Amino acid sequence: MPYLVVDNFSAGLDSRRSALSSKDGTLTILKNAHITRGGEIEKRKAFAQFASLPANTFGLETTADKVYVFGSVTAPVMPSGVTYQRLQHPYSMVADMTKVVWSTVYGGLPFVIAEFADGQRFSYWDGAVIKDWHVGRARNHTSVATLASELAANFSLTGYTAVAAGSTVTITGPGAKRFTVTTQVTAPITATVTETQLPTEPVEEVKAEGSFLISGGSETRAYTRPYVRHIDAAALPGIRSVRVGASSATASDGQDLLNWTGTTGLKYNTYTVTDGYGSNGGALLWQLRKVINENTTAGLNHKYSARWASYGGWSGNDPAALWIDAPAEQGSNANGDIVQIEFDANPSGVYGIGELINPASIAQSPYAQHRYIATVAAGAMANGDYSRVESVFVDGINILSAPVNWKTSNSETSYYVREGINAGTLVHGYEAYVSNGIIKIKAPAGVGSAANNRTVSVNVSGSVIISQLTSMSGGRSYVEGKPNKHVVSILPATLANNPVGKISITVTDPEIADPYIFGASRVAGLSPNFAVTYKSKVHAGVGSTMYFSALNDATKWDIHDLGSGFIDMSNNFGGREDLTGFGVYQDKLAVFSRRNVQLWFLDADPAQNQQLQVLANTGCIAPDSVVSMGAIDLLYLADNGIRSLRARDGTDTAFASDIGSAIDSIVISHLATLTDAQKYAAKAVVEPVDGRYWLAVGDKIFVLSYFPGSEITAWSTYETGFTVSEFAAQGGKVFARAGNTIYLYGGGDGNTYDSSEVVVEFPYMDARKPAHLKRAKAMDLTIEGLWRAEMGFDHTAPGTREVILRASQSTFAFGTIPMVGIGTHFGLRMVNAAAGPAKVSNVIVHYDDMQPKHEAG
Repeated sequence: MPYLVVDNFSAGLDSRRSALSSKDGTLTILKNAHITRGGEIEKRKAFAQFASLPANTFGLETTADKVYVFGSVTAPVMPSGVTYQRLQHPYSMVADMTKVVWSTVYGGLPFVIAEFADGQRFSYWDGAVIKDWHVGRARNHTSVATLASELAANFSLTGYTAVAAGSTVTITGPGAKRFTVTTQVTAPITATVTETQLPTEPVEEVKAEGSFLISGGSETRAYTRPYVRHIDAAALPGIRSVRVGASSATASDGQDLLNWTGTTGLKYNTYTVTDGYGSNGGALLWQLRKVINENTTAGLNHKYSARWASYGGWSGNDPAALWIDAPAEQGSNANGDIVQIEFDANPSGVYGIGELINPASIAQSPYAQHRYIATVAAGAMANGDYSRVESVFVDGINILSAPVNWKTSNSETSYYVREGINAGTLVHGYEAYVSNGIIKIKAPAGVGSAANNRTVSVNVSGSVIISQLTSMSGGRSYVEGKPNKHVVSILPATLANNPVGKISITVTDPEIADPYIFGASRVAGLSPNFAVTYKSKVHAGVGSTMYFSALNDATKWDIHDLGSGFIDMSNNFGGREDLTGFGVYQDKLAVFSRRNVQLWFLDADPAQNQQLQVLANTGCIAPDSVVSMGAIDLLYLADNGIRSLRARDGTDTAFASDIGSAIDSIVISHLATLTDAQKYAAKAVVEPVDGRYWLAVGDKIFVLSYFPGSEITAWSTYETGFTVSEFAAQGGKVFARAGNTIYLYGGGDGNTYDSSEVVVEFPYMDARKPAHLKRAKAMDLTIEGLWRAEMGFDHTAPGTREVILRASQSTFAFGTIPMVGIGTHFGLRMVNAAAGPAKVSNVIVHYDDMQPKHEAG
């Protein structure tokens, strides 16, 4: 018994030929199913409800981790898994959003074109309105005052300010820089620019100065002066210390000048005498000078000092003297301080001891009981006096923080006076410096000429001499410079009846390369219809022109924004049709109108943009039908069906291919039932798991299963019972919005099925003997899921079919499944309406050949 086998459905739907002459494996109906990579028929998965949305939400967009819808009302309570982004009208609080015109993703965030109840469209990125698309338009304002306020609010040139007042905008520049202002307007707006203030340089403040010179002074130290002539210093016990300033001869609070730590006291021959003459008494005084001075700046750091003199000429016993000087800053306060010498033993009885000490004062030392101490014969410190600058007054205010002793020299003393004045600058505001030995006093900042003629006076004591005293003079007050100002006056006063017109203002700074433009940008007032993200820019279609944003910034669209610009496509190919879509095709951007396609190479630098090719007599009627298929093809909906762009073998030239020709008549017939608006609203997406192209047009979804490696190019349809308004893909998921419901294809687990009706209708098959009568005997199926098989034998009555079997598994193990019918062709129809997955792998019809039809009686 011969049989007919159909085991490859790789051609899918094909409406190009009659149902009596179509090739085996093609289908006349394939509803709610598609063709697998192996050429089998497979039921689609369920469109499971993902979220029920509140009213007044619009659109659908996905990013890497979020599903977005949009609206202008206060954020409603949203279902889990859906993010609401509020897009508010920038001017009207009563014009609510009515639809999402377009959405895409830029920088991982939504770029949305929204339309509102007043008919205006605004562009948003990440929820914020993009000002370049609306600022500076008359239609957004009821008066010039609100327009002027908007212009000033959107001014942002560093160093400049813009302030609105009524119908004017005053632009003020930085410093004394001169700049120019021009306007660009369209009717009915007019504007005039008036330069109201020329710039002037500021006059800097000069601080007034007074001065004085320290021209004399000396240190008047208190001192005592031991003098020896005959003393036998060799017989003296070692000297342990020289004490100054004890409160009494027996007190232990005197200051030590020697810091002697040796095992024996200081002797006349402890160190080698290197200068002078004299007896051993003179040598002793030399030793005391040496050790005292060594401890003046080191060791004890007591600030006392010693001088020594030897008076030669006497035979064997030359006299010598020792001056012990108190610190200069003690002045007269050191007068009367007693001076004591401490010995290792009692010095009584030493020859000439009375020249060095007062023998009557010899007593046990209060510093160590085994030592002895006595006051010097020369007596207490005397002749000390103060020599210092006591105060410095300017205009009755003492600016010297503390009195300054005359030290070493006039110039050294001037240095300390300068420091004493500057120590209080934060309090009195004056500061001092020294120039050529003269102390200069500068007035506080901000006083200017008011400090002139302030009197400078200096109070001193002792030997200090002040000269060249001058009052404050030379001060000059600060005079503020004037900036350049321009006033832009805008007319008419009311814009209520003037919905068109716009204004931009250009500020040209001679030190800035590009002029600064604010107000209406090149895209202000335009209503974009669709957009695409490509090469770090957003490209938007408006009429016949493609506008593109700045490089790496979807919020900048104006003349001097780096990389922004526009191309009027009507200037590059005849006609002035509106653009109807963009699509990425290989390394080019395909720009569609209804009747042609232009292929462009686009560069970051707009000057390098280049038109590469024009395809005439084909075009797109629905912007959202344009979808890239991998890296090599681009599908779109045209008036004559679903078309693609692809490269010719071995060339880089694109052409309109016939990938959709198998279902042209089906698509065209379906389009004939729709309005232009419904056609324009067609939505496409590439299902990311198997890479199928879906195109939702009205209530149908046309599906392309395209697997070149398996030589499969097969169309089918999905009928969901709802009209898709938006598609969005994320990862391996496809979301579809219809009304206020979002559906997820395959459900949350990606493998959910429903009981939607699957219809597989074969053309009338003739076993390649179209003129022979055949008697159908039986059939076999390789299937999954529950199927009902119906067979027709009269192609003139295609609606008449008999149910042959209902089966949920392959039939080869069931024995013969009989059927009875005679005809030249067999018309098979299969239906699945059960829940769960379903598949058809092959169909076998068993029959007996009969005579050719022309021989039948």
